[in-house]
Amino acid sequence: MSTNIPFVFFGTPDFSVIILEELFRVGLVPTLVVTAPDAARGRGMEVLPSPVRVWAQKRGISTITPSSLKDTETQNALSATHADVFVIAAYGYILPKHILDIPPRGVLNIHPSLLPQYRGATPIQGALLAGETHTGVTVMLTDTDMDHGPIIAQRGVPITPVDDAATLTDALAHLGGTLAAEVLLKWVRGEITATPQEHTKATFTAPLTKSDGRIDWNTTIAQFLRTLRAYHTWPTFWCEIPSKKGTVRVRILSAHAVSAGASRPAGTLISYQNKPCVALADGWILLDTIRIAGKNDADSVALWSITTPDTMLL
Repeated sequence: MSTNIPFVFFGTPDFSVIILEELFRVGLVPTLVVTAPDAARGRGMEVLPSPVRVWAQKRGISTITPSSLKDTETQNALSATHADVFVIAAYGYILPKHILDIPPRGVLNIHPSLLPQYRGATPIQGALLAGETHTGVTVMLTDTDMDHGPIIAQRGVPITPVDDAATLTDALAHLGGTLAAEVLLKWVRGEITATPQEHTKATFTAPLTKSDGRIDWNTTIAQFLRTLRAYHTWPTFWCEIPSKKGTVRVRILSAHAVSAGASRPAGTLISYQNKPCVALADGWILLDTIRIAGKNDADSVALWSITTPDTMLL
């Protein structure tokens, strides 16, 4: 059953789809969905619609994919919805003030951290990199600064030792969708108020690039394992390995610490229990599963097909 509260939803990736599903489940159906334009995706780089656009089209919900939020056509389309509120979750673009000013009850952002901690583009990775044991989601009223607006609601969740960016993203999306479903109608009806953030306690995260995933072997075991979990989805955790056919890129999918004997220079590859084991600054990491460029996931013993012990990993 559709709600009689009109709202526009802005979102793009699978994170946004999960939130839409949680809203849809309780009858909160957007009047219009705004998502990023079709783009090259996946290993084949085929031009495909965003996950949010696919979701909306299957349900017959109107969708627009503006390349800019500054054009008159987009502004008119948003104004024509007569929406009470906009909801944004991982849309990928910053909404300018003239868009924020359209709905009378403002724009609610579902952010995967307990603001003011971990503002910015990579809050989930930031929490994992820092070794946090607790995080959460915030529903906030968006203003013109990054993740700066007053808080409408928050809910926390533990980070388990086995969580990585994929599992934590999924958990926070469900949590965020559930929380948004609880507060959206109350906010529109004026039954709840927003509380300003403690800006002096703010911490910030930055976008990640592929090069950020390159392994620095001169690191500690604890930080290696944190980074492996944080970069599981993007930018992945990778190194380059000298081989007989030249340098080969290898992605590390899973690993664990072992006691492999005397210390060696960081980045030294040895065989330990027949598996590749690499020296770090304070010990040894045994590689469990890997992905050699151009191939599927494999047991790390596949590494011996392209290199040998005593190689220095790049």
